[in-house]
Amino acid sequence: MRDLHDLLDTEAPLLFLDTQDKHEVLTQLRKLSLHEGRIIYRWSRESGLYLLNDPAMPLSGTDHFAAALKTLKQQKYYSLCVIDTLEGVDFGLLQQLSWNRHQSSSAGFSILLMLPERCIPEGLLRLLHVIHWQKKARIVPRLRNGQWIP
Repeated sequence: MRDLHDLLDTEAPLLFLDTQDKHEVLTQLRKLSLHEGRIIYRWSRESGLYLLNDPAMPLSGTDHFAAALKTLKQQKYYSLCVIDTLEGVDFGLLQQLSWNRHQSSSAGFSILLMLPERCIPEGLLRLLHVIHWQKKARIVPRLRNGQWIP
């Protein structure tokens, strides 16, 4: 995967991001949300559904997974919802969402799962669009023998 822009442009209903650095991905997604105006939500059972760039303002009544999905379906603009916690996630609803999205392509959101692969049921894992992302090492020039080298 080239970068996270590719992730945001993917319109697959269910995405699975295979990464070792979940915190870095969330930081990059937050930056994209702030600087480009992308609508990116994050869901957890404790907070419900909230904009990734504004966690202090959760959407009321979205602490249950089904209610969060219903709210996402009612959104006007295409959005991405990040789920990085197992607590409260209904994998049956995710399978149903994937099946319904294959029938009609009118839904305006995608779900991004950043969970350990071993926690996702095998049937659902086969339906997911898997993306491998690794943080690119930053190349900092350094001085050696009086010359700058990358």
